Amino acid sequence: MVLPEHVTGAAPRVNVETAPETPVSDPTGGHSEAAVDDWTEVGTPAVRCWLAAALVLTLLFATRAMAPAFEGGNVVQTDVRQHVFWALRFRDPELFRGDLIADYFQSLAPPGYSALYWTLSWIIDPVVASRLLPFVLGLATALFTFLLTRRLHPAPAGAFLATVLLSWYVWQYDDLSSGTPRAFLLPVLAAQLWSLSAGRPWLAVGLAVLAAVMYPVAGALGVALLAVRLVRWRGWRPRLMGRRSDWIAFSAATVVVAGLLGPSQLAPSPFGPTVSAAQARTMPEFGPGGRQPFFVEDMYDYAASDLSGFDLRATDASFPEVPILFELLVLALLLPLLLLVRNRLPGADRLSTEAVILPQVLLASFGLFVLAHLLLFRLYVPSRYVKWSVPLVLAVAAGIALGILIEATAAWLAPHRRRLAAGSLGLGLGAALAIYPAGYDGGFFHDDHPAVTAYLRAQPKDILVAGASADVDSVPTFARRRILVGRKHALPYHLGYYGELRERIEALIDAYYAESPSEVADFAARYGVDVFLVNRAAFEPTTAGRVWAYPNADWEPFTSAISDRFQRSNRFALLRLADRCAAVEDGEIAVVPAACLRQ
Repeated sequence: MVLPEHVTGAAPRVNVETAPETPVSDPTGGHSEAAVDDWTEVGTPAVRCWLAAALVLTLLFATRAMAPAFEGGNVVQTDVRQHVFWALRFRDPELFRGDLIADYFQSLAPPGYSALYWTLSWIIDPVVASRLLPFVLGLATALFTFLLTRRLHPAPAGAFLATVLLSWYVWQYDDLSSGTPRAFLLPVLAAQLWSLSAGRPWLAVGLAVLAAVMYPVAGALGVALLAVRLVRWRGWRPRLMGRRSDWIAFSAATVVVAGLLGPSQLAPSPFGPTVSAAQARTMPEFGPGGRQPFFVEDMYDYAASDLSGFDLRATDASFPEVPILFELLVLALLLPLLLLVRNRLPGADRLSTEAVILPQVLLASFGLFVLAHLLLFRLYVPSRYVKWSVPLVLAVAAGIALGILIEATAAWLAPHRRRLAAGSLGLGLGAALAIYPAGYDGGFFHDDHPAVTAYLRAQPKDILVAGASADVDSVPTFARRRILVGRKHALPYHLGYYGELRERIEALIDAYYAESPSEVADFAARYGVDVFLVNRAAFEPTTAGRVWAYPNADWEPFTSAISDRFQRSNRFALLRLADRCAAVEDGEIAVVPAACLRQ
């Protein structure tokens, strides 16, 4: 977003610590300075009411998204099945011993994230903790968004609407609700932006370090932001400037974050090298219909992807073709338009010079976004560098613009009761957003086979379970038992790990659709499988896809291999064994102990 010159580096920065002590009263409950000091951010009763209202609406959005987690029975957020299940080892070290999948995902966990779940495991089950953390993270995001917006413009209605807009947006995605490493990016980034706008560079350094140990992408973004703030623009010409304290802060953050992240980037992984862009282009797993469909032909799909682009999955419930990010963008564009007429709009000229932080974070984000494309998969997937920084900037800009318009409208409608009018307008817009239809989606899965889960949990802790992905992906979380392989865990980024899993998948498909029980028995002996989950729908050509590749019904190259099996035979040993010796049968899944294979 391009802001007019008076809010870029061309103008002197406002030192909020030496701002006048007797501000001019603002009818909306704020102050007339462009920046707000520490106490007046939330210190006045009126501003505290605005903040409380924003937090209440945030909790409302969070509750809607998280409600399925508390409906009873076994429920799990989809990514908890990858990034939290292994933490059950903290409470019971006997779980997942010698398990390649658990070892792999534990190795991916950043040290701070792992330490957090280790600490929580002393008082609460890690899976339960993953349902509570999102509320804390959501409220932290809301708080620092409010404080940041107040730093940039004194109208509390603007801070309220920025917070509500961002919360409305983020709870329509499943990042915060996961309680996984990526859930920490947005709250830490919002806190870092506030600390920089408040003139606290060392706090920003600490937050960059915190981000690095919780989610390395966030740490890289935090350092990049500190770097961008060293650049000042004269027209279209960038120049390295910055104060001595800015350079020291950037240098300290760079050294510490590099020291934390460097070893993991430079040392060889026990799970093999990271897949290169050239290798990924030859793998169906990265093409259309693959587990990670990064390379797609349609440019809009590429830009809308949650891997390569901006993740435009969340759309307006009333206009399903319109991504809600586009709606935020339209509202945010009001701010530069209002600044163009600031001489005729009194509220617009109170924007702090610290608002330059908004285009700065966009520059840092897009710089890393491009770099992640150039170094594909070395910096993980590019979308992570823009997915939350862009909505944060847009929500803050939109909130400020709406706050300015609210002030102007209140002064025009009720010049003698502007505070009441502004409050009514701001709260009215927030309430309208709260009742507007939206797809609050926390990405939760229910256990549709509780009898199967109960049976597996009653078995020894070292058993190994094999079956189609829809049936086994949640077994480690619900039943707390090892699985041979599942689609959810088959990430193709580390070639050693994925090479082993791909062999397992191919062998499992051969055994699952084998004609002879002896072939199934040989497979079980080779991998040490103790229990098979046999889904009758997997033996019907029209339904097999959703059993193996739920929820997408696509998992190339394996869905094609499964289709080929139906061309060869319609006699399947596991299906016959399910009729003969199932230990548990719930009408859809039969539990077949491997011991019955040679009977």
